[in-house]
Amino acid sequence: MCGIVGIYHTDKSAGLQQEVLRQMCETLVHRGPDDEGYFIHENMGVGIRRLSVIDIAQGHQPLPNEDNSVWVIHNGEIYNFEELRAQLLSRGHRFRTLSDAEVIVHLYEEKQEDCLEYLEGMFAFAVVDTKRRKFFVARDRLGIKPLYYAAFNGSVVFASELKALMCAPGFRREIDRQSLYHFFSLNYTPSPETILKNVNQLPAGAFFTISAGQGLRVRHYWDLKVPEYTRDTEQEIEEKIRYLLKQAVSRMRKSDVPWGAFLSGGIDSSTLVYFLSQISPGRLKTFSLGFNEASYDETAFATLAAQEFASDHYALQCHASDLMRIFPQAVWHADNLLADPAMIPLYLLSAYAKTQVTVCFSGDGGDELFMGYPTYRADRYLKWYRLLPSWARSRIVKKLVASMPSSTDKLSLEYKAKKFVEGADLSPARAHYWWRTVFTDREKENLFTNDFLREVKEKDSYQVYSRCYKRQAGEMSAMDQYLYADLKVWLPDNNLVRVDAMSMAHGLEVRVPFLDRELVEYVASIPPALRMKRGILKYLLKKSMRKRLPSSIIKRKKAGWHVPLGGWFQHELKDLVTQTLLSSDTGTEGIFNKRFIQGVLDDHCAKRRTNTFKIWGLLVFFQWHKTFFRDTA
Repeated sequence: MCGIVGIYHTDKSAGLQQEVLRQMCETLVHRGPDDEGYFIHENMGVGIRRLSVIDIAQGHQPLPNEDNSVWVIHNGEIYNFEELRAQLLSRGHRFRTLSDAEVIVHLYEEKQEDCLEYLEGMFAFAVVDTKRRKFFVARDRLGIKPLYYAAFNGSVVFASELKALMCAPGFRREIDRQSLYHFFSLNYTPSPETILKNVNQLPAGAFFTISAGQGLRVRHYWDLKVPEYTRDTEQEIEEKIRYLLKQAVSRMRKSDVPWGAFLSGGIDSSTLVYFLSQISPGRLKTFSLGFNEASYDETAFATLAAQEFASDHYALQCHASDLMRIFPQAVWHADNLLADPAMIPLYLLSAYAKTQVTVCFSGDGGDELFMGYPTYRADRYLKWYRLLPSWARSRIVKKLVASMPSSTDKLSLEYKAKKFVEGADLSPARAHYWWRTVFTDREKENLFTNDFLREVKEKDSYQVYSRCYKRQAGEMSAMDQYLYADLKVWLPDNNLVRVDAMSMAHGLEVRVPFLDRELVEYVASIPPALRMKRGILKYLLKKSMRKRLPSSIIKRKKAGWHVPLGGWFQHELKDLVTQTLLSSDTGTEGIFNKRFIQGVLDDHCAKRRTNTFKIWGLLVFFQWHKTFFRDTA
């Protein structure tokens, strides 16, 4: 894993100094604490901060081809690099290192942009082609590794994180109000835009080229195809899932540094630890994090799984005081404005794991593949609920649900019931999106000032999801469209951003076997009715692993990595929240209606309404704004 940067001046005569690249790289030292490197050719230049994982001694980047006409910088891992290396050697290429990054430069020599078809892994890389005076910059298929870029003042600049772009000469730091509007709908910033105006995320499965002759061109090279459902029997599917998971874990195990695994005790992480224990010599190191609040604590299941597979298990406790201690740093690392509460435990656990290992396996992606979220069950039950007479829904069900007392328990019945009933009158597609919402569009009319809203063109954040639905309209079933949208929006823009930002804050590389391309494409060919059978979430994964994992882990309810913020906001963190959000000097005047924010806090603290995610999103934004706008003014 690394942090990469680059600058392309469209004016060939414009000079480019290494010091500029160095300043950008300095903001990414946490991503690459082991090494740095630079390459400049006329109007093009790249830089890298390297985390040494494969070929530690010789894998210094940038890496050239044989005649030094093509250079590469690479963030990530190419898991099939040994096979590609052997093929390239047989065709006469000469290698200087054993690094996985070097296969990219030689494969590009033969295939140019088509080299992406042959690469398996997680990556964001840039190729400098000096003969063609061209940049070729690409991101992996699922968006595991980030890449941001901006065009301004006759230059194109890219980097692994936004904060590096902010160091580029002439960069203008300005909030994108449309993105901020969507952020408060979702608590993350949906791509391809970012929270900063005129800065974009390179989409998952896409690349861009820039040259004097053609300018900047963004193109997609991969998408999840319209599924032709497999004809495999259920037993054959289970066997294929186990085979592909074992293959993915085996591929990703290659490393020249110590590695371990995050272990929550859920089925995803336990499945990975099972396969790792089967193919790895010695005792595996596993890491978990818990809370004092009973409904949020999963350490008993993590301990059970660790004992089952005889791992050296390390457990950490998270308290409200920990959040206060690391909150500013965590937000600094979430520079594209992310407010997933799980960022806090992941930040703490990554720091802890880094003391033992440099690489960790994680179960991210399992929920999206195997239908692990309660939202999918709600999507299916919605049609049955709508069979009730409208008078029964409005006069009985809605009133009963509205009367349920506010609860700060993890995934409380009150939260799920209210979300379900609120979305039940919407179209099925909007109802699925509804589960992802924090502030509704109507609430944002009161959250933001009129002056702010006048500058927002798209006031329906559902369009973020509907664009994905429309891409496959008429080709996929409704449930397939929901799964596709989650894979293209929720997974890369929230989950994978969280994993990358919080782990790389400590120079910890995280690998995600559930997002192996071959596994993803095969599972997408399994009908949703089989992936969630009889209302059982992750039915196929559970059935595939039922004789290999403890039954209590197979049977446990979906938990997820939630944080007891609701209770903390009412007690331990109440003063912090009040001082941060209601201070008269926050620098956010003209954006928010403070009286509305006061009402959100009052309702939560008085236990009239659970506003945990709303308060967390506001808290993160105010700290983010202070960090990147007020403290740098």
